[in-house]
Amino acid sequence: MERLIKTLNELGFTPTIGGSGSEDGEYVRAEYSDDDRIVFFHHLEDPADARFVSSLDEDDLRSWIVKSWIEG
Repeated sequence: MERLIKTLNELGFTPTIGGSGSEDGEYVRAEYSDDDRIVFFHHLEDPADARFVSSLDEDDLRSWIVKSWIEG
């Protein structure tokens, strides 16, 4: 999660963590500073999602965020 937050910050997002203690679990939500219509949202509760993010190296993590949310 720390690496995800750091990468989002570097790309110009404003990340927050929410959902702690909720039925749906924790998530990362981040608005993009250059366009408030772009919002990154990713649940962390599902082990498959956590493994996916963990499997990405730094370049792939940045690329996934850019392609999925900024260019999306």
